[in-house]
Amino acid sequence: MKPRIEDIFGQRGRIKILRSLSERGSQTITLLARNCLQSHDNTDRHVQALSEVGLVSDSWEKGNRIISPLFKRINVTIEQRKGLRLDIE
Repeated sequence: MKPRIEDIFGQRGRIKILRSLSERGSQTITLLARNCLQSHDNTDRHVQALSEVGLVSDSWEKGNRIISPLFKRINVTIEQRKGLRLDIE
């Protein structure tokens, strides 16, 4: 199922996570929370939502929870009378 724009950009915390992952690559959830200036619990909730729509992966490596981007590029196009288009590479 293709994710809806609201599911991705509906909350500022998710945008912060996507930005951090796109700039820094894979990170532990603790480092990701610190880089996004949000609590571990909020980061976890947003990561779960982004994982459900297929934008991030969540894995364990040597006892650390690693969050990795599954996207190369996310494009949002808004055209008058054509609506919104979301393209994920």
